[in-house]
Amino acid sequence: MERYIIGITGLSGSGKSSISNKFLEKFRGQSIIISQDSFYKSTPMDVNFDDYNLDVPAAIDFELFENILKDIKSGIEVVNIPIYDFKLHKRIGYREVNIKDTKIFIIDGIFIYYYQHIRQLFDIKFYIDTDPDVCLLRRIKRDISERGDTVEMVLDRYERFVKPSYVKYIHPVKKYANIIIPFGSDNYKYLDLFSDL
Repeated sequence: MERYIIGITGLSGSGKSSISNKFLEKFRGQSIIISQDSFYKSTPMDVNFDDYNLDVPAAIDFELFENILKDIKSGIEVVNIPIYDFKLHKRIGYREVNIKDTKIFIIDGIFIYYYQHIRQLFDIKFYIDTDPDVCLLRRIKRDISERGDTVEMVLDRYERFVKPSYVKYIHPVKKYANIIIPFGSDNYKYLDLFSDL
């Protein structure tokens, strides 16, 4: 069985998860989502998390990420995906995932197209092009409800880390996308184009 790896990237809060879930629903029973968020490195013990930048490629375990993608391509039947805890800011283990009958692999994350040799492992590359102000509002709601942050904490990290990262690392990879989705998850009718994958 041929396998396809679909990449979905964009600014934090752009709608990557929503689009990923639309794909999951479309290819129900033969698809899986793997988030690059799972591959964050544990925050060093001697570092204050408030000053630790997760919005740079160095925060991601790219070696493990690449190995997982290559394992998928090789036809392996089981992969071990790391589990990252955003409240503890560290990796807390792994989950074993049986991918024997999986045909569509949906990979989302802000840095998935950053390295050329990893970028080339994707069969289709999407870029979610959502207004940064909309992304910020979504991030505020998410980080307060899911990660226990305050509005001030979210705004501080956005100004110091998220926005500069978007300008330096994320927006430039837009040129590598096969398909650019404007307006985020509100514009997903294109999914029917991939029903024959």
